[in-house]
Amino acid sequence: MSTEDSNGTRLDRVEFKLYAAQFHLNNLVSLEDKLIGNNMIGNMSSQQIEVEIDCFLAQIVAAIDALLVQINNELGLGIGIEKVDLSIVQSALNSKTKDIDLLSELHRASDYNNWMWLLRKLRSETLHRNLMSGNRQKLTLKLDENIDKELVEYFEKALVSVRALVSRIRSKEPLLTRNV
Repeated sequence: MSTEDSNGTRLDRVEFKLYAAQFHLNNLVSLEDKLIGNNMIGNMSSQQIEVEIDCFLAQIVAAIDALLVQINNELGLGIGIEKVDLSIVQSALNSKTKDIDLLSELHRASDYNNWMWLLRKLRSETLHRNLMSGNRQKLTLKLDENIDKELVEYFEKALVSVRALVSRIRSKEPLLTRNV
């Protein structure tokens, strides 16, 4: 990343969080490549992988949170930063700007068992337990009997989805792109 890109990313917290998520995803890819063919994941490798999973999930969820803070700030919703969440921002949008459609796609993505809901659930679960399992070929993410995914592939798709969602939301409101 060039200095100019780096400075712009630091100013835009959403992009910074997406950059950080990509950084941790790249680390996971590198770790997985090193592990392919090994029969066992060692303690140090396992800890490194857990750190990268946890950091990736924290950053990707934080990108959406940062977008909600940006919406609050740029649209002058007046919500205290500690209270900013999807439902409170939506409520303020409904009452102050009448822009009720701005976050509709994020609402759908956050519905039970949709992809954003799952990312938040995974983030919450990593606070309490290790979600990683591994075989000789790929790292997998196992939440329960219904959720067993190839970790890197799932995270790559999630990052693309979050980037696209952020872009679509920002394109609906000019105030969200003026400092980007």
